[in-house]
Amino acid sequence: MLRIFEDLRSAGQTLVIVTHDERVAATADRLISMRDGMFVDDTRLAGSLTRGLVGAADTAAPA
Repeated sequence: MLRIFEDLRSAGQTLVIVTHDERVAATADRLISMRDGMFVDDTRLAGSLTRGLVGAADTAAPA
C-alpha cells in the first residue's frame, strides 16, 4: 500500500491518509494531529521515511 501512496505522490497527487500507525505517518511530508475531534498540531516532516518503509511494506504479509 505504501508503494501505491509513493507512486501517487511522485505523480503530483495530494493524499490525505488517516492512521494510528506511526510507520505510515512517518512517510508523510506533513503530519496534522487531532485529539478529541480538534486539531492540536501541524508539523512539516523534513525527511520522511517513505523510501525505507516501502521496501518493508513489500515484504509484509498481504492484507
